[in-house]
Amino acid sequence: MPKKVTKKHSLDSPNPVKSEIYLATQHVQSTSNKVVKKVLNAQTIYKKKNKPSIQVDVQVPTPLPSQPCSGIIWSNNSCGYDAVFMILYSIWRSDSLRWCESFANSQSIWLNYFQNCFSPQTASLPTLEDIRDGWRCQLHAQAPENFSWGTFVSLDQLLYDVFLTELIVRVPKFLCDLHPSVNIQFNPMPLQSFLMSSGTDQFSSISEWIQCDGQLVRHRCQECGLHLKQKTEWRVVPEILSFEIALSAQMIIDPKISIVVNGNSHLYQLRGVIYFGGQHFVARLIEQDTTVWYHDGVLTGRNMIYEGLLESVDLKHCHDNKTPSALFYTRILHQS
Repeated sequence: MPKKVTKKHSLDSPNPVKSEIYLATQHVQSTSNKVVKKVLNAQTIYKKKNKPSIQVDVQVPTPLPSQPCSGIIWSNNSCGYDAVFMILYSIWRSDSLRWCESFANSQSIWLNYFQNCFSPQTASLPTLEDIRDGWRCQLHAQAPENFSWGTFVSLDQLLYDVFLTELIVRVPKFLCDLHPSVNIQFNPMPLQSFLMSSGTDQFSSISEWIQCDGQLVRHRCQECGLHLKQKTEWRVVPEILSFEIALSAQMIIDPKISIVVNGNSHLYQLRGVIYFGGQHFVARLIEQDTTVWYHDGVLTGRNMIYEGLLESVDLKHCHDNKTPSALFYTRILHQS
């Protein structure tokens, strides 16, 4: 009988069946690990995508507006001249074509002088200091008692000369309410100036000042003896108006005012304020976009300080406790 042969497998020689099972198991485990990793990765991505966002408010600084024009450097007690000059110059710079024509048509010697100096036809451009000093020299030559060179200037006298015109701007009349047809022999002279002065009168605001037409005067009606009223009629539509304010008056400075000429209302915008205190004049310039700029020929020179928008600036007070002395308004061409 043949012998039964039993084949022994060495420990070193793998069992084919077991090897196949082992490889299959390894493949399944590897595949399972990949699936698990994919699931974990998907969960991680889901968590990242759905992680609540944190909002942080970042304050981006608003860029300051550009300085509208160069300032002027103080020289030899020039602060009163500097303040008037800078406001008129900034007005002219805002629309040079318009203000060249307006200053020329104003029939004011000095407004016409400025429009010629601000828009020179020569190749060599004068500095602002040159124009101011030339203006001072001519004022001194015409009235040395009022404009002595190198000394402190009276602002009301300076404004009076600047805004004097050959035009009849306003005509004041004395009237009696009971006898309006009575001919008054002592009516005041027509007013040929774009400057209004409050004098000793006290008003709560510029608007009240303009609308307060019909104040009682010391003159009396020849028929009934009652005090007469003074009423003022505007004859022209000024492009620019200035108001000289008593230093003690704490009136409201209106950003806009209106006047009525021949039954039509005309709106004006505040463009400048002159302040006085400590024997020194300074100015605030208000641009058409209502940005406010501070100028002091001694401290700021050719620079100006941006103070914000008009609605946020306290116009009744200025640096070093200075108070308002004069206001400048210009007519708004396109009224909304």
